[in-house]
Amino acid sequence: MTLDSNHVWEVTLEPYLGPENGNISFLPAYREINQINESTHGFRTTWGRWIPFTSYELNIRKLISKTVSLYEGEISYPTGMEFTNELRLTIADDQYKSWKIYFEEVMKCMAYLSRPHSMNNAF
Repeated sequence: MTLDSNHVWEVTLEPYLGPENGNISFLPAYREINQINESTHGFRTTWGRWIPFTSYELNIRKLISKTVSLYEGEISYPTGMEFTNELRLTIADDQYKSWKIYFEEVMKCMAYLSRPHSMNNAF
């Protein structure tokens, strides 16, 4: 059993493809990890739909506070609440840095590479 054994991981992260966005996404498909590894390293990993998350952290709010300086320290007091939607994921990567490469491709899509993909075609 290896990290890319898909039956072990029960978490998927999929782009939304629906009528609101024309059933397209600008994000590359996960299966492109296998194509990149095959062309770069000559090895085809078995990454599929499942992502190897080792932990996650979901923050929906955070406390806003102010600090008052004192002679030998400081004191903080809460002033309000800020509502945020933040999801942090820790992913176990393999020796080929497959997920690092994938998310670098995602960052390219966010910045300048704006070619749409449907559910059926690859990057």
